[in-house]
Amino acid sequence: MVIRYNEKWAFVEDEPEFDEEGCAARQEAAELREQANALAHHAEGLPECELQRARLREAVAMYRRADTRISRVAAGRRLSPGDKELVLQCRLNAACLALKAGDEAVTSRICDEALELDPQNPHAALFQARA
Repeated sequence: MVIRYNEKWAFVEDEPEFDEEGCAARQEAAELREQANALAHHAEGLPECELQRARLREAVAMYRRADTRISRVAAGRRLSPGDKELVLQCRLNAACLALKAGDEAVTSRICDEALELDPQNPHAALFQARA
């Protein structure tokens, strides 16, 4: 039996790791994460006030956009190990910053999402307990 080339390699088109949109999404998510890291670091240096909380919330939003960018490309498929790690990092960082900003409901929701990826994650459990 001869397998046509298109059928043999059709699975590659279904894998977000191998498509152009997946590569672009990973790059954009990584850049958003780095920008959020820098903004969070900047916010840590501010006095505890509304400005600091606003910057922390802005960083949370950036982490969430990075998470969404990767999750949307996966479109319901299981995330690759690298994508899963990136999304988990974004969710944990967002949960930590949301907790620092005093957004307990947001922290709890993000921790639930992190625990979906890694049910044994001690950081997500700790943040959730503090929220």
